[in-house]
Amino acid sequence: MVNLKFNKKGIVKNKNSGITLIALVITVIVLLILAGISISMLSGNNGILQKATDAKTETEKGEVYEQISLATASGEMEYYSNGTDRITAYKNALLNGVDGIDRDNLIDNGSNLITGTVTTKSGKKYDFSVPVPVTDIILAEHDDVEKFPIAKLNEGDEITYTDSNGNDIPCIVLYDSTSEYGIQIITINTISTVTLGKNDPSSEAEGTDGSLDRALWSYNNSIDTLNNAAENYRLANLVNLSDAARCVGSVPNNPDSKDASIYSIDDMTAANAGLSSNYRNKFENGDSNYTSDKEQMDNLGITKSNVEYWLASRETVGKIQGQSYNEFINVRTINGSGELSYHVIVGVYESISVVETPSSTIGLRPVFTLKSNIHYIVEDGTKKLVN
Repeated sequence: MVNLKFNKKGIVKNKNSGITLIALVITVIVLLILAGISISMLSGNNGILQKATDAKTETEKGEVYEQISLATASGEMEYYSNGTDRITAYKNALLNGVDGIDRDNLIDNGSNLITGTVTTKSGKKYDFSVPVPVTDIILAEHDDVEKFPIAKLNEGDEITYTDSNGNDIPCIVLYDSTSEYGIQIITINTISTVTLGKNDPSSEAEGTDGSLDRALWSYNNSIDTLNNAAENYRLANLVNLSDAARCVGSVPNNPDSKDASIYSIDDMTAANAGLSSNYRNKFENGDSNYTSDKEQMDNLGITKSNVEYWLASRETVGKIQGQSYNEFINVRTINGSGELSYHVIVGVYESISVVETPSSTIGLRPVFTLKSNIHYIVEDGTKKLVN
């Protein structure tokens, strides 16, 4: 209310008339702005409340990890001190040393791996896996998708593997957890090609006879070349699913194995074919690397693929053909009919007095050795590897 006073000149307003309407509106606007700033600082993905929640979650996760780490160390001490079975020692230590552990879900999957679930005081759930003996501990937030330890996979099971390019590759279990080789999976089809022979792009040969020198290098290094090509498809960083990759036909537990002794080409054959004496004793011997994989693929009915593919296995053979003796330096393959075959890298033909150095580009079928502490899930009836 405005108080008025009268004087000789008329009406005069009282000096104590209060705040104006404009000032009041400005004050309200400022208060609303300050309130909005305060609310945004408190809420939202980067707000104080969310950061406090995240910090609490990380602290809880760190506490769970530390308890598991200490428990496994205790289990290892129990194993060495009292001779307790290692798996049993670890499981007892985890049950006694980790708060909130699901006692009914602590699983020894038969592959020296213990998996389980922990619930924190806040109700957060974490899944963990511990190799025995411990090398690394995997701790991840629990989700509703059921995960199965890969030890449950059987030979012949189909499973999807994510390769280094992010592609989902259909595979088949070649060897399961009962095998001496660990769990290994093979691609159902070839996933690329590799060139061997005189046109081998990886050849580092230097010599006077370009084609023959490159073919010699390609043959002697063919097992490494094929295994390296397979390794290019192993995903080792973002999702560590496998420990190694190799070309099918290599020795399952020793992929780089080869017979480095020298195969001697018959002197008369070489001379009649026009092969210089410089090359008669430079080719390494053949091997029987392929036998384990070939036998296993035959047993599972998965030898035949979409196209012909290389085996990481070499062959040196001499054949009497008519009145002549010809010799062949080969790398083995599985042909389109699923039968054992080969491609000639160097052919020494006494019959026609020629040394041939063909080049072949055919399929690559990698084999992946899986890590023991990963899992698989089932989506729409399809099994897929996950951490």
